[in-house]
Amino acid sequence: VENSGRQIRINHPTLTAGLVNSFRMTVPGDNRVINLAEMEITSGGANVAGKVSLTQSSEYNGGAYPITNLVDGERSNFSHTDFQSNPWIEVHMDPPVAIDAITIWNRPGFESRFNGAQFEFFKKDASVATLEVSIAEDSGPLGDAWLNAPFRTAQAHLSGQTLKQEVVVQIPEHLAAANHEQYLRGAEIYARDGHCSTCHQPDGLGLPAAGFPPLAHSPWVIENEERMIKLTLNGLLGPMEVMGKSYPGLVPMTPFGDMLDNEELAAVLTYVRNSFGNQSAPITAERIEEVRVISQGKVGFYSPEELEGGAATVSRPFVKFWELADFEEALQQPLHGRNFARGREMFELATCATCHRGGKVGADLSLAGNQFPGPRLLLQILEPSTIIKEEHRLHYFELSDGSEYHGQIIERTDDSLTIAESLLEPDVVVTFDRDEIVTSSPLDTSPMPTGLLVTLSHDEILDLLAYVASNGDESHPAFKR
Repeated sequence: VENSGRQIRINHPTLTAGLVNSFRMTVPGDNRVINLAEMEITSGGANVAGKVSLTQSSEYNGGAYPITNLVDGERSNFSHTDFQSNPWIEVHMDPPVAIDAITIWNRPGFESRFNGAQFEFFKKDASVATLEVSIAEDSGPLGDAWLNAPFRTAQAHLSGQTLKQEVVVQIPEHLAAANHEQYLRGAEIYARDGHCSTCHQPDGLGLPAAGFPPLAHSPWVIENEERMIKLTLNGLLGPMEVMGKSYPGLVPMTPFGDMLDNEELAAVLTYVRNSFGNQSAPITAERIEEVRVISQGKVGFYSPEELEGGAATVSRPFVKFWELADFEEALQQPLHGRNFARGREMFELATCATCHRGGKVGADLSLAGNQFPGPRLLLQILEPSTIIKEEHRLHYFELSDGSEYHGQIIERTDDSLTIAESLLEPDVVVTFDRDEIVTSSPLDTSPMPTGLLVTLSHDEILDLLAYVASNGDESHPAFKR
């Protein structure tokens, strides 16, 4: 980004590999607009923008500033969408070409309109990379590194938006050219909703406060490949130690054996084993198939103990990664005829009680039924990051000595902050001076983990929902037959 956003130039390994056949520019938020002077797409030293197909989400002033202005070679005019929610421009290239760079010239004097714009690149219908444009302002909150992230988070919440941490895919130099396409495909799978990045985070550092271990430099990732494939096929449940830190393993890792085919599993494991500072041999689809055959008799999740040579374990099997749509019919009317005893059992089994019964860090559920009626309560359980109360929000801190922390703020003073890194051990805290903080950023990932209900049946989830909504009251109408 140059000249305060006047010119924006994009280089990306996905583009130079010639894999992209379309991309979309979106400016998130309400009453936003895309208002650009010109775009060049350089391939082999030539501008090929005139050969692409362009569409935009709306026309301004009856089409007075059409999308064709964006690629007509004249920077004195401009294209202009109407003011709307989440305006977009789509660019289609048929056939796909290797792109050296994309250069965009903003409309002079209106550069800030493009701040926060997101570029998403596609190979056919699959998203392979996402980039976000950040145009720094000379003054105001966004000019202050300390206030930048809190200001953008607050701005997003006020606009009904959610900030997402985006990942720029950079192929590591050590990886052979033959594995580049596999690596890029693995990056796309890693970033899918409900897949790896949800728990292990886009940076691979995990979320220790919520019990999710890191993938970066983890022996579980870079060492025994058969063990890594097994736990990916069948999932993992139980306590484990990663680089000297204990994780309770209360939330099962999703088994991806039935969700991804051999090629997809090989791609995402190759990506993980060669990202975040890791450097290990790529995984082949043939190797995945070999381990499938070896482990085909395994029922349920692996435990870390079993994968390290211990006795086989028996656990509740994975049922489904549930979505709100699965309960649409059941929640059209208020719950009734539910099983109180089973709801209470599921409250324990899904580990709700760990944080929400007498704990110091879990939200008070006594009013949850009123605050989140019916489907909203279930959505909050299935997708905990939908609404995060500020007192329960996690924060990221980088200190002047280079150390990094993720945790929930327990205490604030004028001079210091105290955080709990693990919500399962709220009494184990870290305190540091405010003067030590180099970077501070609130996270839009809830400390409550996803996947709590993946071993529960449809009826068991409805019983749990009734138990939570009733605040454990057996006389509640939800339990009347």
